[in-house]
Amino acid sequence: MHADCSNVVDPGNAADTGRGGASPLDRTPEGLTTLMLAALNNGQSQERLEYLLEQGVEINAVTEAGASAYSYANEKGHDTVRDYLLSRGAEVNDYISPWRRKKVEE
Repeated sequence: MHADCSNVVDPGNAADTGRGGASPLDRTPEGLTTLMLAALNNGQSQERLEYLLEQGVEINAVTEAGASAYSYANEKGHDTVRDYLLSRGAEVNDYISPWRRKKVEE
């Protein structure tokens, strides 16, 4: 899945919040939040995840397909991110991406 992230703030750079009107609360056209993007990219640091949550990014937000930050971290094997999200109140979400389902079915 390739998401157009050009209008979404870099979740690891708090200084980006004013650039071009971008906000940590923005979503990609596919519906991904900055927290989901951080979970997909292994969070890179707990501070980045904390920053996004402090800015009001919804921890249990889901895409139209049903994916969440938790499900992305879990699916990608990013255990530290997954466990951190759980500790902050994330709900367990068993979403499996279509590309992963194809691999399982093969």
